[in-house]
Amino acid sequence: MTTGVRILRHDEVRTALPMAACIDAVEAAFVAYSTGGAQIPSVIHLDVPEAGGEIHVKAGHLDGAPAYEFVLFGANTMILPRLYFDPAHDTAQEVQLGAR
Repeated sequence: MTTGVRILRHDEVRTALPMAACIDAVEAAFVAYSTGGAQIPSVIHLDVPEAGGEIHVKAGHLDGAPAYEFVLFGANTMILPRLYFDPAHDTAQEVQLGAR
């Protein structure tokens, strides 16, 4: 399994993900979800008072898609990974967005 951290700056994200393509992808995902073509479990919410924050765990998969995603969202100063899994190629990639 290939693992690693890829840090993307704001301009790299904008170049790699044109807004029109993102809107089309989100629309297709909502259509898939509304017609039963997506697997989206409930969000896990965890308060972390010692860090003055909270964690939200989210995951999803579009039926037939070659990969799935697992995302941790943190509040305040907690830095958490965004993981992208591609089981067909036996890879996992952690993506952290860099500063603008």
